[in-house]
Amino acid sequence: MYGRGNTGEVHCYKAGGLVHHESAVERDFFRIMEWDYTVDTFVVQPFQVPYKRADGRPTTYTPDCFAISYKLFIGTAPKYEPTAFEIKTRDDLRENWEDLKPKLRAGRNFLAEGGFRFRLLTENRINQVFLTNITFLLKFRGPRFMLRTPAEAKVIDRLMAYIRGKSDADFTPREVLDNYGGPETREQVIPWMWNLYADYVLHCDLLVPLTLDTVSWRRGDAGEGFANAGSPDFRADWRQPENDWRR
Repeated sequence: MYGRGNTGEVHCYKAGGLVHHESAVERDFFRIMEWDYTVDTFVVQPFQVPYKRADGRPTTYTPDCFAISYKLFIGTAPKYEPTAFEIKTRDDLRENWEDLKPKLRAGRNFLAEGGFRFRLLTENRINQVFLTNITFLLKFRGPRFMLRTPAEAKVIDRLMAYIRGKSDADFTPREVLDNYGGPETREQVIPWMWNLYADYVLHCDLLVPLTLDTVSWRRGDAGEGFANAGSPDFRADWRQPENDWRR
């Protein structure tokens, strides 16, 4: 599904707003970085790495992005070192390996001198169901959902009142909507329900398609006027081993 071209821009708050991508696979990894809470910020085309071409001439190479994790994670959650990533399709690697090999070697050595990591990412690290789910949920995150009006905060409170009442029992989004006790319409409530997933409050398996009948459970908490601010052990952990792109 990843062909040539597909340049454009994608909005990532962690990268400062609209960021340019040179391929569809770059775009999708930027979305995954925006979603993954182990990434605090990332920079697209962050710096130049000096290296020599095959003919011995000096030149420079620019990695695709540099991701940083400031926070320490507790429990069993891993802490990742700042890492530069080169993002290529497998077809690119096969067709252009002789040109790419000295660039990648230079990037790895340059980053290692500073104690940082260098990783190559290809599309085989992207679970397409996971990508579809997080692309949908990212629509319900950001300042629009953090800066709640008093009426919107009450919607969150009513949603959470029902979910907390479930204790440790599973539920589905449809069940939550069907038992919502406020005067708002279903259309007014639905965005705030998905916001609870986008803010890591509610957890489900994102490696299967997300629907109103997805089995879910509460992992974090939410309150009036703020997003889920719990510690990492009290947030939904989306870093399933099958989709841990930062390994």
